[in-house]
Amino acid sequence: MLEISAVIPTYNRKKILKRVLFSLFKQDFLKNRYEIIVVDDGSSDRTEEMIKDVMSVVPQGLSLRYYYQENRGPAATRNLGIKMARGEVILLLGDDIIAEENLLEEHMKIHKSTDEDIAVLGYVTWAPEIKRTPFLRYLMKRGLDFQYQLINDPESVSYKHFYTCNISVRKNFLIDNGFFDENFRKAIWEDIDLGYRLTKRGLKIKYNSEAIGYHYHSTTVLSRCRLIYQSGFYSTIIEQKHPGILQIPTLPKMSLKEHIKDCYYSVMVHPISILDYHFGLNLPWFYARLLDYYKFKGMRKGLDSRIT
Repeated sequence: MLEISAVIPTYNRKKILKRVLFSLFKQDFLKNRYEIIVVDDGSSDRTEEMIKDVMSVVPQGLSLRYYYQENRGPAATRNLGIKMARGEVILLLGDDIIAEENLLEEHMKIHKSTDEDIAVLGYVTWAPEIKRTPFLRYLMKRGLDFQYQLINDPESVSYKHFYTCNISVRKNFLIDNGFFDENFRKAIWEDIDLGYRLTKRGLKIKYNSEAIGYHYHSTTVLSRCRLIYQSGFYSTIIEQKHPGILQIPTLPKMSLKEHIKDCYYSVMVHPISILDYHFGLNLPWFYARLLDYYKFKGMRKGLDSRIT
């Protein structure tokens, strides 16, 4: 059996995915001891053609496999990759995470050091090429993407840090204890849900800050507000599954004032996004209000929907 399988779900990101693959080709790890599995969740950007081109330059001894499915969401995409993997350890990697050359080695170093049921959480930071807008610096300063600063003990990490952009776990443990819940159709909360369930079954999460990946994904005020809305919406699903895990507050019915606020923020998010990205306008006080507003708007929608 191979030591480790890098499982990458993807959807319409062929350009950055190609860079991710080449970063994995350059790993300081024996090529016949790992494999790369790409699962395409219904891309329409000719991802498959790019993979076929890349196949011709895969290093000798290394296996790159590609699977396609109709769009079902990242949870179902990862599940397929896990089932197809031949490695003893599954590395769950984002399709926009460029790996340092020692990434696989750093993951396996921790796995080989213990017989415990563990997951190894790697470190992710923004790629140097990504434009540092005032809004992005605001997110970075407050740790609003990956909250590594909240990890007090790298030997005992909370399920809340089960970030599937750069985390590894033994395949047998996943098979015995559960896969991703495919009711999560977006890349939001499905990883924390799995982390919560696996830690309840005895999984320990260890953090290795030397297993580094670089997040290559442009972020604007508008795109983040859409994401935070989805996060609020899907947080109500995880709360329904695991009551008390998030302690979502009871939200009152929208008043006239709330409706006016809804109109105001809906109008302002577009120009603020443009002013931040193209002109460097820095409005940290407004960013905080805007993100809170979209989070609670998503929660309200989720609670009203009562999805089961």
